[in-house]
Amino acid sequence: MSESSPQMMITKDLLVWINESLPNLDQIELRQCFFDIGALEYLISTECGFQHRYRSLLMEGVWARNDRVENRVPELSRALVGNRVRKLELWAFSPRFAAGPIRDLLLEQKRSLDVVNLNFNNNDDVREGLKLVEDLNKQCNSMELRFLERNQENPIAFRIGKCRIDRSKLTGLHINTSCKFRQNLEDMGQLLQELPHMTELLELKLTGRWSRPSLTEIMAKAVVQLKKLKIFWLTSDQKVVEELNYMVANLPISLEEINFDEISIRPESFIAASKKGLSPKKLSLTRNRYKQAAKFLDLVPTYFPLLEELRTDCLGSVTFLRRMSAMRNLSILEFTTKEFVTAALERELRLVFHYVKCERLYYRWNVTRLFLKYRTSSDFGIFDRNEREKHEKRLNELFSQTVHPPCRVKDDWHSSSSSN
Repeated sequence: MSESSPQMMITKDLLVWINESLPNLDQIELRQCFFDIGALEYLISTECGFQHRYRSLLMEGVWARNDRVENRVPELSRALVGNRVRKLELWAFSPRFAAGPIRDLLLEQKRSLDVVNLNFNNNDDVREGLKLVEDLNKQCNSMELRFLERNQENPIAFRIGKCRIDRSKLTGLHINTSCKFRQNLEDMGQLLQELPHMTELLELKLTGRWSRPSLTEIMAKAVVQLKKLKIFWLTSDQKVVEELNYMVANLPISLEEINFDEISIRPESFIAASKKGLSPKKLSLTRNRYKQAAKFLDLVPTYFPLLEELRTDCLGSVTFLRRMSAMRNLSILEFTTKEFVTAALERELRLVFHYVKCERLYYRWNVTRLFLKYRTSSDFGIFDRNEREKHEKRLNELFSQTVHPPCRVKDDWHSSSSSN
């Protein structure tokens, strides 16, 4: 953590107040903060007992400013893990000085935790990081691992496939899959091959790119075997269309959230998945080929009627917005249109939706991005069925009055999109 980062000083007075004023403390999060010497001395004393109350502990960037306390960071980490802690989350931590002492404490006390979440930095020691994963995996019932540094390779992430761990304990895996070095590419391939053994995996986020089509093929065959998966994010600029379409057509029906970035998917693949039972609550399609995405979006009300959130940056129309407004479960809709949104239409939209954002994207000619959050009957009691029907009728009238921009768009991309 840099010196310019927002920081909070943990003092003895603050800990005394927590100890005396929060007898029912069940969860504590320490983010971007440091302990002074008085706070540390009080924390490890017999006077302090609040650390034995909470069941969930999150530490992110917890450290000490001066050298006198820095030497006692292991003691600080051990003191924060009380005997009732069942869930432990470590973000931006040092495997040796922060997490290592916690691991040793659990071993000494022969304790196990329900959940352990580890978010690694890209500059962590590889050997120490892998050993920490192996040891804590033995001392918990479930584990989540995150390696999400943007545009930076984390060798610990790619070597997880070689770790001697119980893969069935992994419930979350978030990795930046961008690979440049040959060794990391090989390790990434081995990790993807191990995915089917992570039978309890609930979240899988692969937010990066790789340059080998063979990795895409391995990944596609592995994902369809994760029968309990609920959240799946994938970023890929590969042109391996057949493998990706095979994966989409056979996605686990347990999925509730899908986020595809820069992926070319045929509408037929989504339709095939829908017929097999796939019905996600959240769907995001960004930087996809316009023709493919636009064709599928027209089919969303038919094949994904239970959708609650939809985000896409492909060009839509006000007619598309009218069709989406008929989906009663839809709460958030974000899309791009090159049609005008009149002031009257915008005012009426604000009565029906939580949030309306009309953003003019000049670099894409006359394109407006709409971000709409639908209201629901639970948000305000007076907005009953009759009230909603009245606004829907008014919206239909305004939709029919909405016209295209008077200026002519000359590039082929918009011309082809308007024909669709």
